[in-house]
Amino acid sequence: MEPTEPSGDERERHWRRRLGRIRLGAEPLEEQLARYRRVAWGLTAVAGLIAALFIALFSAFHAPGVGLIVAGTLLLPVVVGAWLEDWSRHRRVAAYRREQRKGRTTEDTEGR
Repeated sequence: MEPTEPSGDERERHWRRRLGRIRLGAEPLEEQLARYRRVAWGLTAVAGLIAALFIALFSAFHAPGVGLIVAGTLLLPVVVGAWLEDWSRHRRVAAYRREQRKGRTTEDTEGR
């Protein structure tokens, strides 16, 4: 028995699940990706300011190294997680676009 290709509806459901918060057909993917990139930058800026406050606070008590360790331990994982998610989201959208292009070229050649 030959393996069958999933239907277009099944592929769309697969991509809706895989893309998570990216909404297909709601607005252009570039705008959605740009919005999430701005959120990652905003999170980085806020975490950086909080880290600077921790370092300044501990520096006032002559322990800037402790402030750096506390800031890094508390805030660095949040920032790294935001950027890893952004990178992952861009990769998933690129894979979706590749599949869409591949599907279009296959449909174009089958129609001839």
